[in-house]
Amino acid sequence: MDAEEQFEVSVETGGPLPVVRVMGELDSATAPVLRRALTEVIAENPGRRIVVDLAHMGFIDSTGLGVLVGALKRTRDQGGDLLLTSPTSMTTKVLDITGMCRVFEVVDLPSPAPAPA
Repeated sequence: MDAEEQFEVSVETGGPLPVVRVMGELDSATAPVLRRALTEVIAENPGRRIVVDLAHMGFIDSTGLGVLVGALKRTRDQGGDLLLTSPTSMTTKVLDITGMCRVFEVVDLPSPAPAPA
């Protein structure tokens, strides 16, 4: 199983803010998947705040961080913002080490309701 098969991006637009959920390892092999998803969400929601949920992202490298920074710049250029939620301790450490913790706004959002049994 290669990296792309272990990586998934889902987009939810039904709530008050569009949410992009990242699952798996975000690195040079998987970054294009997230870049495409964010580009589409930003284009469909100009000037809006967009949330990237990192609760299930197990790893991020410099390429993945570059995708997030690029998306942040695009949203802010349009008068919106890119918010991060639920970063793992490893992701928080990367954001701290790189100084990105001062660039991105990290917010707490309620977890989605579980599906009915």
